Amino acid sequence: PQLHGRKNVRGVATNWLEDMVLSHSKTKIDKLANTLNVAIELDKTLTIPVFCNTHSHELSLTEKWLAEDTPLMMVGAGTGIVPFLGILEHMNLAKIETKYGPVTVFAGCRHEKQQEFYDLVYGKECKNAISKLQQGEYLVACSEEDDADEEDECSIGMWRSVRVNCHYVQDKIFDSADRIYDQLFNREGVLMVCGDGKRMASDIYNTIVKIVLRKNPSMPRQEAIKKVDDLKKARRYLQEIWS
Repeated sequence: PQLHGRKNVRGVATNWLEDMVLSHSKTKIDKLANTLNVAIELDKTLTIPVFCNTHSHELSLTEKWLAEDTPLMMVGAGTGIVPFLGILEHMNLAKIETKYGPVTVFAGCRHEKQQEFYDLVYGKECKNAISKLQQGEYLVACSEEDDADEEDECSIGMWRSVRVNCHYVQDKIFDSADRIYDQLFNREGVLMVCGDGKRMASDIYNTIVKIVLRKNPSMPRQEAIKKVDDLKKARRYLQEIWS
């Protein structure tokens, strides 16, 4: 689909398969032909590379979290939100007389217009799952404003090391700094991050450190970093990231 007046955005895997089939097709004409039927008629064998990685299961729920009043914070941008849909569904299916702690989902997409599509694919299911819990909230950050001037290179992104018209999931987290600190460090909550490991993961980590320093102004930065790292050691700061 065409998003925000920009070039057409195509999927990755399905379109790659389609292109491979069409490139081997005798006619290369009927792009609407059934992919399976076209593949059967090919003279050459299609080779599709498959890469398997051992799953880290970093984001797997534990019974301890389900059995206690444990706050859960889930952060995912783009498709990073998908594992949390499974977790929320599991929580709803496992719910009998369990009193869950508050659940907050921080989701990220690029534009407010894209958010309509994002909500249709992920958000609707996520909000529906959260609504079945006793305490839950779904927050979305749009990293680029719809009314920003795309022709002006300074209207979106970074300008002299300052972010302009960019609102990321870490900004939503910092907006809730008091609550995040209380849930993580006073109520033994769990923070789960899924998505881009190149920038988002480190930005969220730095935001949590920043929140610790805000709540403890006299604390040395290295001590704040250790406090956050201790969450990881205790498996209360979990990451499933890629780059």
